[in-house]
Amino acid sequence: MQFLRIVVSSIATLFLLLGCEKNIDINFDPPDIKPRVDVKLPDADADLPNIFSRLDIQFSKNKIQVMPPLDDQEIDTLEQQLPCKLPPILRAMYRWHNGIVDFTPTYEFQALDKVVEEYKFFKRFNKENGLKEGEGWPAHFLPILQFNGKMYVALDCKDQDHTPLFSYFIEDGTPQAMYRGPGHLLQVILGSYETGAYKREFDLMDRDPIAEDKVFRQYAFASELKTMERNWVVLEKSLTTTQGDNFNSVTGYLFEVPDERGIPILVDQLRDADAEKIVHICLALGGLKSEIARPALYDLLKESLIKSPSNDSETVI
Repeated sequence: MQFLRIVVSSIATLFLLLGCEKNIDINFDPPDIKPRVDVKLPDADADLPNIFSRLDIQFSKNKIQVMPPLDDQEIDTLEQQLPCKLPPILRAMYRWHNGIVDFTPTYEFQALDKVVEEYKFFKRFNKENGLKEGEGWPAHFLPILQFNGKMYVALDCKDQDHTPLFSYFIEDGTPQAMYRGPGHLLQVILGSYETGAYKREFDLMDRDPIAEDKVFRQYAFASELKTMERNWVVLEKSLTTTQGDNFNSVTGYLFEVPDERGIPILVDQLRDADAEKIVHICLALGGLKSEIARPALYDLLKESLIKSPSNDSETVI
């Protein structure tokens, strides 16, 4: 994976130096990608002692820092400062570990006191800025996982019998369904560790989105699998028919629909691509951790070195 990152970074840098032109179709319709999670479906019936034990093995293997657990009294005290009771699975998670630094390669599982602190901050921010329900941080969202203080996975606790989790980017403000509940979250995370979709690469935790997607499919309902296949059909059409700068936008949807069937399409498009298109294809392939594309990227790197402005030869691309 480290080699792939170096190749992708080198190609993107070289082709950015070569320059590009914009070719935007103002009538372009972005691919209509539906949420793959159906929040109306039930959470997973998780075997928590088994999942916790197996995850602890993975945390030790990957040198992941975990925090001491809370007892019931400590949880009760903090819970009183939240808008609702914690669902049983989430409560059990805090009796297991009160925070996990690299819970996933992207997100930290926040200590419960931090969840309370951030929830109060968002509530105060909404009030001070006159934001109504539907604006700003949702009133019944608990910021369970966070990355960089801007990206969250929040548990919706307004219905105690059904507590799905949503991704929430502060600068966007639009919740996106991510898991059917904390049990579903734990299943996908455990499967991702045990299959190698999550693993430590040097000093950082690394995520293979295609491998993670395969784990997600193992725990998806039939209707969710149908939606995922429908999303791929929509994206495939966009990848094969969209031109110009709009194609560059379409490649970003591969992070929402990380289907390995997109890799040969991107590799094939490298043949006649301009500089900007090559950059976006390479970034997409690098983000997908595509070892399948390694030979094509390596050949492209050799070619781009020959054609780069740093050489005496005439720029061809």
